[in-house]
Amino acid sequence: MAVITAPVGDFTGPGVGGLVFQGGRAETDNPSVIAYAHRHGYEVKNDEPEAPHSPPSAPDRPEQTPTSEPAPEPAPQPTATGRSAARGKTSKG
Repeated sequence: MAVITAPVGDFTGPGVGGLVFQGGRAETDNPSVIAYAHRHGYEVKNDEPEAPHSPPSAPDRPEQTPTSEPAPEPAPQPTATGRSAARGKTSKG
C-alpha cells in the first residue's frame, strides 16, 4: 500500500484514480495512480518494501547458428478479383 501526499498539504477531497484525500494524504495499491502521482509531484511512500529485481533467466532453447541457406522468399501479394477489381480500370473515352 502506498501513501500519497498531495502537493497542497491539508487537501481533503477527491483525487485522481478514485483517491480520496484526507488531510493531504491518501492510500492506494493501484500502480497507475502511483505512477501518475510520481510524475506530477506528489510525495509517494510505499509501506511494503519492493521485492528485489532478479535478472531474467535465459530461455530454454539452443543457440541458433547462422546458416548459409538463403532466406525464404516472401509470399506473393494477393490480387483483387471479381467485380470490384474491374472498377476504375476502364478508360473512358
